[in-house]
Amino acid sequence: MSSYKTPSRADVEAVLLKIPTFQLRRVFYEGLKNPRWVRPLFEAGAFANPPEPENTDDGYIRDVYWPEISYLTRVAADVPADVVDVLLSLASSNNAWVRRATFEIGSKIPAAEGARLKPLLQAWSMTPNGFGWRTDPGELVSFAITLLEGGETKTGRWLANNLFAPKPSVSDDPFRRKPVLALDDYWYQEELPRLVPALGADALKAVRHSAQRSDHRR
Repeated sequence: MSSYKTPSRADVEAVLLKIPTFQLRRVFYEGLKNPRWVRPLFEAGAFANPPEPENTDDGYIRDVYWPEISYLTRVAADVPADVVDVLLSLASSNNAWVRRATFEIGSKIPAAEGARLKPLLQAWSMTPNGFGWRTDPGELVSFAITLLEGGETKTGRWLANNLFAPKPSVSDDPFRRKPVLALDDYWYQEELPRLVPALGADALKAVRHSAQRSDHRR
């Protein structure tokens, strides 16, 4: 960090004027290594508008890549507080790349900073896309483990419960009622054993939830 300089507001504004297109933004953000640009770029509004998903002519939904998130992910370990502040401002974003990166970032920053993301995760958990269909389940669990092992047990347990505890079905048809699940069967088998040691005293509760989930699927 000591080898990097913080840009002036004029420096930031000059750069932003030079990268008006997607291609130029991608070149800039994917090549930027200086973590001291996060806060000035944030204050200049550079991270304010991740693109929303687009409906295609053939009926699909296209997630538009946001180059800025590649930079934030790359430098998060160096300036975690700044990156978390940026992410907290994106609660209303439906960009799947933002949601995916948030969990990757959360798994590699200090637990105290990761725990600050809980309001963002709560907001996303209430949306139809949840934590994002592009999000790596392994990163979801890694984030929970980072929180639990870093002493942020309340937030870590909340996230673990959202990932592994089945939720009641919303169907009115008793023959079609199935629990609402955050993870597929494969990820339960792969990731629950990795989470259990970090849960400590809560390990038995998590295993019981997993067993109940299996019973519901039979």
